[in-house]
Amino acid sequence: MDMVKFASSEDPGYARTLGFIAELCHAGQAAQQGGEKRENEILRILEFPSMNDRELDIEEAYADTCGWIMDDEPSNGTTNRGAPRFTSWLQNDESIFWISGKAGCGKSTLMKFVYQHSDTKAALAQWADNKKLITAGYFFLERGNDLQKSREGMIRSILHQILGKRRDLIPVAFPAQFGSHVPPTPDAVNSWKSLAAACNAVLDGLGDSKVCLFIDGLDEYRMLDKYHEYTQEQLDLIFDGAGEDASWGLSDWIVDGHKDIAAFVLEINARPNAKICLSSRELGVFEQKFRSVPRIEVHHYTAAPIKEYCEGRLVQDAPGLSDSDRANFVSLITEKSRGVFLWVRLVVNMLIDGSAAGDTLGELLKTLESLPVRLGGRNGLYMRMMQNVQPRHLPEAARLFQLVRYWDSTNLQGHLDIITLFAAQEGHLETDGGGLRVQKDKIAPKVWEDLRGRWTGLQQRLKSRCGGLLEGTEDVQFMHQTAKEFVSRAYLWDHIFSKHRGFVTDSEKKLAILSGLIRRLKCCGEAALVARVIQSSEQSLPIIESHSTDSMTTVCTMLSNCFSVARRLESVEDTIDNYEQLMDELLITGDYLTRPQGTDSDTTAQPCGKWIEIFLEEDSLEGIDLKSTSPWDLMIGLGCHHYVITKVKGKGIPLAQLQQMLRTASKPFKTRWRSQDFGGWVPPQPEIVAALFGEGADPNSKLDETDDPDSGSHRMDKRDESAEPLVGLTVWTSLLRNVYQEAVRSETSLNHRFIIEHRITIQHFLDNGADRIARFHDADGIERTLEEVMEVIEVVKRGQHKLQRSVAWAEVRWARRSPERY
Repeated sequence: MDMVKFASSEDPGYARTLGFIAELCHAGQAAQQGGEKRENEILRILEFPSMNDRELDIEEAYADTCGWIMDDEPSNGTTNRGAPRFTSWLQNDESIFWISGKAGCGKSTLMKFVYQHSDTKAALAQWADNKKLITAGYFFLERGNDLQKSREGMIRSILHQILGKRRDLIPVAFPAQFGSHVPPTPDAVNSWKSLAAACNAVLDGLGDSKVCLFIDGLDEYRMLDKYHEYTQEQLDLIFDGAGEDASWGLSDWIVDGHKDIAAFVLEINARPNAKICLSSRELGVFEQKFRSVPRIEVHHYTAAPIKEYCEGRLVQDAPGLSDSDRANFVSLITEKSRGVFLWVRLVVNMLIDGSAAGDTLGELLKTLESLPVRLGGRNGLYMRMMQNVQPRHLPEAARLFQLVRYWDSTNLQGHLDIITLFAAQEGHLETDGGGLRVQKDKIAPKVWEDLRGRWTGLQQRLKSRCGGLLEGTEDVQFMHQTAKEFVSRAYLWDHIFSKHRGFVTDSEKKLAILSGLIRRLKCCGEAALVARVIQSSEQSLPIIESHSTDSMTTVCTMLSNCFSVARRLESVEDTIDNYEQLMDELLITGDYLTRPQGTDSDTTAQPCGKWIEIFLEEDSLEGIDLKSTSPWDLMIGLGCHHYVITKVKGKGIPLAQLQQMLRTASKPFKTRWRSQDFGGWVPPQPEIVAALFGEGADPNSKLDETDDPDSGSHRMDKRDESAEPLVGLTVWTSLLRNVYQEAVRSETSLNHRFIIEHRITIQHFLDNGADRIARFHDADGIERTLEEVMEVIEVVKRGQHKLQRSVAWAEVRWARRSPERY
């Protein structure tokens, strides 16, 4: 059917119609490209640096020690429990399969094996039938960062994997992020409300796809968002459980978390297009919740794999043993292990070390016979390993354990490498009272591989000091979750470290870690790479794209951790002098590493802050021009307020600079580091505002339009129209407007706390001459007053966590204005 017809291609109507069709095609292509860009942004926001770390860190199965799980034929004398029937489950419609076992029996290794095995996907393809098969996995890690042990981390990872294969579901998962010119933000995408809705939408919208999830370590899941809801008594670990796994330590908070994650798993039962394979210790909650699902108890199936492992290791690493002696050791180890692979690995290592040290056959047998069969406890294998540490090494061991535990407990970003750890364990001060250790270190940057000689030596030192309970080089961790729990027990410290308590106070640990991080920066070639980029560039600005992603991630993580620890030291009065000197050294080090030549040996130059410009996203410190600001503005934005006060007070800072710093100090900031999905909110700090007023800052100084990026079309504030004409925006009215807008749209407890703290800042402004009757325009162009700001603060304070910008709020006026009240 001809809907439009023209005499010829020369007809003007033909040309217009053809042009219109071309515009429609172009608009469709632009919309498609815009949609793809939005999808990519959401996938980037969901991803986080440590998302795959745990899976990668799990050791590969030794030889074919995990192949038994794929065999549904009757076992060949390996166990009396029958065939695993795991392959059958992969093929049928049953939704949940539980891999359970004792602590250390090899559940995670087995989960990694089945998740990555080609036979798993082949069997699942039969279940999927003609539908597209999607697999996704998540491996919890309690001794990792917050995301590695929380539901948010699990859901983000699972969504990232599924949506990466079904991009058409991204708008279904996050509909609010489409159809708007406002780009998606981490806060909007990664809130629990958003993630939970997205997960449900994806599982409901699979359509012609089927998904199988593999979730390892349910017992290592923690309800971090509800931690503050529990009393100390409910958080305290109880170690006297009747079962062996329960004896590792549980609390009300942990048990409730296990109930929470079990409930999530059971919801899969209602999804016809989804199934889930999970693993955990055999704890009471899981025994009750998963009592009716297919299951294998791993420790009942490991006799043959243990024999294979022992035989292979002893043949390779203890060649002096005869065949008969080796067979005897293999038999004894297998019988004594009770199916716990971790125990086997530690014992075999001990025997190999003893053989290498020249122990006789009788001495090796005596060692094996004397070893306890349990890992933990007062008389367990871990205690024996620590008893073997030489007494002169115990003070260092105590400090190493303390620092690794502190790193984990404070959720510092990234990995604690072995060079940083050993630099930190020495403490921040020289033992002879000669000042800070960091001041003695020369700046000699080398990339990680060029430092191999240093960190391989430290690897041996770590083993000899900590008995093998800590391991790693680029990422030092407890060798197993049970080792971390053992080191937290009071009886270890009472028995082994009674005379060697290590760091006495938390502030000593913080100063030690800050010192270690700065000393690591001094030898960090990844940081010095910036200097080479600047040197080779003809532009005035550094070419950030020239950095490799890995080096940028390394340095940004180190800097983020430096300032995170620094903020924790801000209020510790008895260490303030050492803290200030460490921060001076941090700025000097950063300044040196970003010089164009990168070879100047003079480290006495004044800090310039340029290195933070390079590693912080330009839009991360809202309201601060990273290219023209002073280093003190940056320090304010990064939360080092007390440090800044000491550098400003009585120093005769020019008024213009004081005004810029006042602007910076009067609002909260969210820092964001390049190549990272992390940052942090830094609250407003009234103390520095008061200090700046003490130095002569003016609360009523005018701002240029470019000084206030949020001003929009309502930049001009005004007094009563009958009194004076319009005047420019000031630091004071900018503060009032920002506080008002944040209070009106406040949705999180974090914002509530910031808004309430701003009340003190407002009082400092008023005490120093701020104009009490000044007015400002809100985002809707409505004129507002000081009294209205204080009213919304009071509403937030009373717990009304979200104020709707309704007509009633837009038109509200208070008849009585008594600014003296404030």
